[in-house]
Amino acid sequence: MSRARRGWLALGAMAAWAVVPVGPSPLFAAEASTVQPHEEAMRLDQYESAGAERYFMLSLAPAKLPAAAAHDVVIAVDTSASQTGDYREKSIAALEAVLKTLGAQDRVRIVAADVETTELTNGFVAPGDAAGAVAKLRDRVPLGSTDMPAMLSSIVSSFDAEHDTPRAAIYIGDGKSVMNLLDQAEWNDTITELTSAKTPVSSYAIGPECDCELLAALANQTGGNLAIDSDTTRASDAGAFLAKSADGPVAWVTNIALPAGLTAAYPSQTPPLRSDRETILVGRGGVDSASAAVSAETSAGALNFTVPVAAPHEDHAYLAKLVDAAAKDDGARLPIVGLAGLKEVKVLLQSDAHNLTRLAQQAVATGALDQADQLAEKALSLDPTSADAAAGSTRSSEALSGGTSSTESGCEQTP
Repeated sequence: MSRARRGWLALGAMAAWAVVPVGPSPLFAAEASTVQPHEEAMRLDQYESAGAERYFMLSLAPAKLPAAAAHDVVIAVDTSASQTGDYREKSIAALEAVLKTLGAQDRVRIVAADVETTELTNGFVAPGDAAGAVAKLRDRVPLGSTDMPAMLSSIVSSFDAEHDTPRAAIYIGDGKSVMNLLDQAEWNDTITELTSAKTPVSSYAIGPECDCELLAALANQTGGNLAIDSDTTRASDAGAFLAKSADGPVAWVTNIALPAGLTAAYPSQTPPLRSDRETILVGRGGVDSASAAVSAETSAGALNFTVPVAAPHEDHAYLAKLVDAAAKDDGARLPIVGLAGLKEVKVLLQSDAHNLTRLAQQAVATGALDQADQLAEKALSLDPTSADAAAGSTRSSEALSGGTSSTESGCEQTP
């Protein structure tokens, strides 16, 4: 299993939530400032279940948002015990790339994060004046574990309440919070604190085991971005990506008007909008017209979208499971960072369908036909386009109707 995949958490029928890996992702490129969502990024996909229930995926991508001349950026670098060796060197190199790439008018405040959050700069300084903080970071011994909730709260309190410069936060580390696990209430409070302070958080997930689910949800909910380390990731590219994400314009949504046919949308609190990636909403309901009007009141003013609508299609069957999972917490931990993250969800669900199909085939071979039928139907519910799952369902059903027993198949049957 690659390091980009480790640390994901299982949820319901899904093997994991999705994140955006650095490298081939359309959200990560050498020229990150020029990256814009494709025209087809603005769309509404639909799926209709066998029970005639509709599910949707709405992708919104503002073509352009007003950019600020300067940002105040708090950079938190994980210095817990997991951040040693190559991970530590790469993290510091990424930090140096951030400082080189940030805008000339930006100010930075660098902190070390483990059991406590320790300031390494004397308040906010120009990026070019942060060399002393980097030196302190190199001298710091990695110890303990990181208290993520306390760190994120500390980031918010680090900003000058009287200063109206747009804010941003960058986190470099594995996202693990062993000493203070986030329950649902604390997660909601943390996100509320960050969004109330209009602080988008962009992260570089790096370490032997990363909680990419948490970091992806953090990026999604606060309007940030996420880069995930791999063996081929260059620290300079990751740092440049983080800097451009911090300087990227963000529109904070105060109200959104969706088409009447969409009855439930997650996250229930619409995440911020960015022009360098899509904001994704999923939910229940459908639209029968060829296009749909969406309007949003934001910190950047009123935004109006005309979104192309696709007819329901089995290719989007994954939405049923995704929406069911998101509904459990109103999408509060939905960690889909743009369409690239959504694509990962689909791949994972199709992988689940493939694994269930293999189990169904094994069950048929051993004569456990009832189990085989259940597994094949489950696989089809995840991926109705799977020919293997359909064939497995047919084989198990034919065997059942033919009266084949486990004894006839060569297996012993307990009297």
